[in-house]
Amino acid sequence: MKIRNLILGVPVALALTLGGCAVEDTSGPNAADREAADSKTPDKQPAKPKGPKLSAEQEQAAAKARQYLDQQAFSKKGLIDQLKFEGFPRADAARAVNTMRVNWRNQAALKAKQYLDQQAFSKSGLIDQLKFEGFTQPQAEYGVSQTKLG
Repeated sequence: MKIRNLILGVPVALALTLGGCAVEDTSGPNAADREAADSKTPDKQPAKPKGPKLSAEQEQAAAKARQYLDQQAFSKKGLIDQLKFEGFPRADAARAVNTMRVNWRNQAALKAKQYLDQQAFSKSGLIDQLKFEGFTQPQAEYGVSQTKLG
């Protein structure tokens, strides 16, 4: 059974206890190089816009995304989908998330720990669940490797 978690439900203390969220965006042409360096990056850095300034709607989407990341872990795709669910146009949601510096591998590890706190999983089942949430295969594998199943 796949679980779709679109509503906040994990206490802030859990997300903070598990290590924070914002660091570096690991998408794009050099994703493999950045992904290898993820564990060496500090946990929190301010968002740094890439390219042109964000529109007012994109700024609001970015603020909402930060609120979500302060509450629980998300994949990049999952966060964009959540913003879309909140009523933001997909393009604005994607632009906002793409300007944020987020360590998506760390998000996968946080999400894996959140799932294991809620229920039992096999290693392959948890990887599949993380992939269902929108994490890539390498992000899901890394996330599970950071748990007691790893």
